Amino acid sequence: MILPLGFNQFGQSTKALLGQIRALAVIRDVMRRRIELDAQYIAGLEALAAEYIDLESNEVIDGLLKPVLTQLKEVTSVKLIKPHPLSEIESRISANHDIRTLVENLPDITEPEQDTSTGLTDLVNAKKSYQDVMEAEDVAKSSQSSLEAWYARDSKFMDWSNTSRKLPDEDRRYRRSVVAQQTNAEKARLWFYKYPSAINQHQEHIERWWSLLKRASITNRSGYYVCLCDNATPSNLVSSLSCHISTCVNQLEAFSPLPAIASVTEEYEEDGESQISQPTVYRNYCIGGVVSDILLGADLFLPESRLEELVSHLDGSDLP
Repeated sequence: MILPLGFNQFGQSTKALLGQIRALAVIRDVMRRRIELDAQYIAGLEALAAEYIDLESNEVIDGLLKPVLTQLKEVTSVKLIKPHPLSEIESRISANHDIRTLVENLPDITEPEQDTSTGLTDLVNAKKSYQDVMEAEDVAKSSQSSLEAWYARDSKFMDWSNTSRKLPDEDRRYRRSVVAQQTNAEKARLWFYKYPSAINQHQEHIERWWSLLKRASITNRSGYYVCLCDNATPSNLVSSLSCHISTCVNQLEAFSPLPAIASVTEEYEEDGESQISQPTVYRNYCIGGVVSDILLGADLFLPESRLEELVSHLDGSDLP
């Protein structure tokens, strides 16, 4: 059995595409969960402030109590010094709303993920059925002498109702594998027909998510971490958080969608032209390997009066 060049790489472009779509799905899920967690934090902070903000002073331990209540008051209501006129809680509410709106307005990627997953499954099946048909043909071809003997013995005056006269196992297996391969090759070609539009849609999604993440990072820097301007925040913490945010922003700025798209299109055309995605033919090794119709290949020269009997018999058998 000789497999075509690129057999092992067949379907890699679709696999890469699915991997990228699933990466976007991870980003989507992380962003949604982060929005919900931050909303819970905001609600919890507001509830905490409402419970303790009017607590009466206790002179004995005010040295410990006042800093805690003062910080809570500043976080929830008191405006920070210019140029940050919002409290931390107000800034977080604003940032949370902005990012939530951005995420909700992005196109859903559930359907593209499902379509690409189905496409990859079709390619895997096409690859497997191609290998199966090559193996089955090798077996049928190696059994050609016995198949020809069977045909020479039974090609005349066949009694198709006699189960002992059914097609030899080698030929039956070969026929089944050809039918399966042709079916899966057709599904593969249908996926390749959709592939260009899937790539265009994927590129649009990458660019929109890229834009959102850059916007979200800027929002985080100016909103979520506005408390860094508080003079009470330790300088090393301010420096560390600022460094992390800057690194994130720089990485997003350095990203480009082009290499990502190129990686899922390089092998697409080769896959579409591969023998794996083309229908194979059935060769009847009962009569020397002649290309034949799959169902009637056992006896291409049956008189018309016997065709209905043959078709009726095959319909009642376990042939596909």
